[in-house]
Amino acid sequence: MQNYEDLTLNFIKSAKEILGNEKVKTNIKASLIGEDFSAFCKYKPSLYFHLGCDSKHHLHSDKFFPRDKTIEVGLRLLGLFIANM
Repeated sequence: MQNYEDLTLNFIKSAKEILGNEKVKTNIKASLIGEDFSAFCKYKPSLYFHLGCDSKHHLHSDKFFPRDKTIEVGLRLLGLFIANM
């Protein structure tokens, strides 16, 4: 399964508006990091994206905690994305 094109284009537009063109990467090689995501795509138009963050510990560590700024950016991104739909 893939991201839905309309959702993807809308999200890219929103991301570039908030982050700037140079920080939005669209040529990411596919991986199995979200392999169960495809099950959701069968039922609803869907979009999967990565939000990079700076953390001293890896994602699956009990010490992982992204910076407040990362969470703020993620919320702004999702808010603008929804507003642009």
